[in-house]
Amino acid sequence: MPDRFVSLYFASIGLQEALVVARALLSWPLIRGEHRRSELQDAVARHLEYAGAYSYTSGRGALAACLAAAGVGPGDDVLLSSFTCLAVPTAVLAVGARPTYCDIDPRSLNVTPDSVVAALTPNTRAVVVQHTLGSPADVRGVVRRVRPRGILVIEDCALAIGTTETGRALGSSGDAATFSMELSKTISSGWGGVLVVNDRGLNSRVLDQYARLDQARFLRSLRMAVQAAVCGVSYEPQLYWLGRYLVAVGFRLGLFGRSTPVEEFNGLIASGFVAKLGAPQAALGAHQWNRLERIARSCEGNGVRIREALKRLGYLPLGACSANVFSVSNRVSFLVADRPAIMEWFRVRGVELGSWFDGPLSPLPRAAAFNYQGQAFPNASFVAEHIVNVPCHSRLNVSDIEDMERLLADYAADHPEDLQVQEKLQAL
Repeated sequence: MPDRFVSLYFASIGLQEALVVARALLSWPLIRGEHRRSELQDAVARHLEYAGAYSYTSGRGALAACLAAAGVGPGDDVLLSSFTCLAVPTAVLAVGARPTYCDIDPRSLNVTPDSVVAALTPNTRAVVVQHTLGSPADVRGVVRRVRPRGILVIEDCALAIGTTETGRALGSSGDAATFSMELSKTISSGWGGVLVVNDRGLNSRVLDQYARLDQARFLRSLRMAVQAAVCGVSYEPQLYWLGRYLVAVGFRLGLFGRSTPVEEFNGLIASGFVAKLGAPQAALGAHQWNRLERIARSCEGNGVRIREALKRLGYLPLGACSANVFSVSNRVSFLVADRPAIMEWFRVRGVELGSWFDGPLSPLPRAAAFNYQGQAFPNASFVAEHIVNVPCHSRLNVSDIEDMERLLADYAADHPEDLQVQEKLQAL
């Protein structure tokens, strides 16, 4: 194992953020959760225009809260991208509705207005438009096509926090938008999600619902806060040789939890699925949103370097990035012939690659309630079979990026079969 290891996770949490968590824990008896959540809302307000903002223990909880406030429930369909995380349809199941799906454009990784309209059912009440890995979807086009039918449009900005299009932050074109601050996202509070509501009528219903909602239980908040702080420090590139063992012990002893609860693989809704974000996470979330501009600039700059390196090698970086898009993601995606081979090749050289989304609904569900047939979405299935992600997060320095460029060139030189995959992508 190399002395220095670059991980994909906890990319915006380090020693400073661990100290923020420690201060929040020490002040917990003195400063109420409402105050911390208000600080987070104010931090979000500096980046977005909205009618209201609300924080929850997860992005999926935020989506479920939005759907419930809009009256979406049994007998209703909610249309989603076929290339997404299991958390998204789980939120739909949480309100008793049925998830349905539409295929993606394989280059942008997003749904299109045409694919959305083609996949609507007579019972579609809402469409969730995902901005995938810093790539803005055509939300305004979707809104124009479905709003006359009375269909709610919710933007999923979990994978594109900080991205702007023509200077405007994503999340302001739909009726509402969700943001995730989970451990793998561009900014993180370990766990947590934010719901931004743009429609004033919907905001009134969300506000009423939120006032009656319980805060995450003390022990749950404590565990999440400690895990975020410990893992953030442990995932420092220089400390990862030791930190990975600390993290492993935390999971082995049951002190740490995983992003996706076991129940959700079977379509079951975990206890406390929708709850207000605890005070320590809200404090860390506010700190992160206040740093978003700096984090976003770093991610965008690193991403540009890596995408340009991929292009020089004949790869087609995924995501719709034009001159009017400031694209922010903590990873850059492209397609390869043999994903396990490249992930292992990079791992032994000190870099962790990701495989979002390898399902294409990922992780693949076990329950029929998810209503998912992967073979019905050929573009999403093709991308999911070949995609890998290279880190470009804000923790990387100039030397890291130069190493990444060198590693990509070395790998590409020995794997010309990857170019055949690029040809297939262009043909789709």
